[in-house]
Amino acid sequence: MDEAADRDEAIVSVPEDRVVRGAYGHATRDLSTREKECASGLFPLNLIFESDLTGKWQRAYVSGGDDRWDLWSAFQARVIDTVKGFKVPLIRLPKETRKEAVCSVFERVNTGGVVLNVFELLTATYAGDTQYSAHHDGQDFSLIKDWQAIKGELCSDHQVFGTLDKDSGQETGLTSLDFLQAIALVRTYLRKQEFLAEHPGATNAPAVSCKRRDLLHLPLTDYIRIAPKTAEALSWVGRFLATQHVFRERDLPYGSQVVPWRPSPSCSARHCRNRTLRRNWPAGTGAVSSASSTEGHGHPVRAGRRASGRLDQGQRYRARHGHRSDVPGAASAPARLT
Repeated sequence: MDEAADRDEAIVSVPEDRVVRGAYGHATRDLSTREKECASGLFPLNLIFESDLTGKWQRAYVSGGDDRWDLWSAFQARVIDTVKGFKVPLIRLPKETRKEAVCSVFERVNTGGVVLNVFELLTATYAGDTQYSAHHDGQDFSLIKDWQAIKGELCSDHQVFGTLDKDSGQETGLTSLDFLQAIALVRTYLRKQEFLAEHPGATNAPAVSCKRRDLLHLPLTDYIRIAPKTAEALSWVGRFLATQHVFRERDLPYGSQVVPWRPSPSCSARHCRNRTLRRNWPAGTGAVSSASSTEGHGHPVRAGRRASGRLDQGQRYRARHGHRSDVPGAASAPARLT
């Protein structure tokens, strides 16, 4: 009850038999009976919400001397009543609550610790996927381990993607969120193509996007299907950046532009390279530097798909008149960054 004392030090953890033993197995503190608890002046906290059992312990304690009444009264007022009267905040979320709303609640409430991001929420969601567990002998899917393996391989081959410390989880350059956004771009792109194949000429096709809701609604099956191809495409991006003399993370002016550089599934390597130089590389060097990191990601994918399918007027002119260029339509693209 000393106001200057640290209350955390007043709480003692004991094993199930309530006997604390030293290095050689000798008992250093024996609380195996109520009499020994009272003699040591240690109240069992598991009784704090049981009024009847607390009353019995109180009678046993104060029977040891009249001087214990004042100490017990102070303990009951400052500890027992405080604990029993503490109101624990509770937020009820129905099962039908949207995932983005759940994530928003966690971010707003979890102000005392690390903010829960989309990657962490998907990690928990994927780990609880019963269908995956049933098909893998009860093993849960670890999004963290999968990402660490992918990032580790990318970083070992291309320094431009930064670093990853597997022990602390600290990473630079390409982040787990960037990778999820790239997967979301591919998934929504494929979804749009399927819709247009079923509804030719439709103007209400789903958008190509990698916003928060697209990430939260990314099923584990789609992640497993798309992630390896996305990692392979990012490796291609690393090789492309090397041809532009961009070898290190600090050489890349806007790292977020790596996400839309992920080649579209139906784009050949040559067309993807040409498309990247024409559409994305100028954007990555400042044209859209003020935009949100996810605002314009869907547009390069759509633009690249169109660029890989037909020639623009300048390309047709050069083709007719015999003008050659290593990268058609990209005469203004920088050969290297300085």
